[in-house]
Amino acid sequence: MKPLLIMLIGLHLTACQYIAAAQVVTQQGNMITEKQVNSLKIGMSKTDAAIVLGSSLITPTFQKDRWDYVFTWQQGQGPITVKRLSLYFEKDRLVQLKTMPNQ
Repeated sequence: MKPLLIMLIGLHLTACQYIAAAQVVTQQGNMITEKQVNSLKIGMSKTDAAIVLGSSLITPTFQKDRWDYVFTWQQGQGPITVKRLSLYFEKDRLVQLKTMPNQ
């Protein structure tokens, strides 16, 4: 009887571990909030933009005046949410920002 009880407890604990692992949240990149995006103003300096958003993890090699922010989020095996934001600068001043649709 004891071996059967130990085996059942072991199976139960293994099942709980599997369920918890399936719900792990995975996120990568710069998490940008709507409040941060609303704080950006055309004409602000690169330094001010970096204070608001933090440093971009992606810097295009041939476009020093463009900063790209990409954030991905996934819970367990669910769908992946991707958010993108690109900032464009001229003479170290913000001239345009683009948000890309979620994928």
